[in-house]
Amino acid sequence: MVYPAMMPRLLKVGFHILLPFILFSFHVDHAMSTNDYINSHCSVTANYTNGSTFEVNMCSLFFTLTNDALPTGFSNATMGHGLDRVHGLVRCRADVDEERARGASLIPPNK
Repeated sequence: MVYPAMMPRLLKVGFHILLPFILFSFHVDHAMSTNDYINSHCSVTANYTNGSTFEVNMCSLFFTLTNDALPTGFSNATMGHGLDRVHGLVRCRADVDEERARGASLIPPNK
């Protein structure tokens, strides 16, 4: 039970605790709205050709992710080296059965 005489003191303490969280939330919101990633070297204009090393690595990655993700529901992997390196991440939803999850993870990406 809170007595009226205690209310100003509780508000004062609450404000000092709440203020840092409010200020931090503005900082996080601004950081999430920018696309400035540390050490990001991804090209938005590059593409790959059929039969290239990158495409082979990408197909191998999809196979690996699909087989590794189904037992646990989660998988991440990397294939290749240098400019031909491919990173992938799969997380299966709990409300989707195994057959449907396997089909969704086998859909190849568009170029």
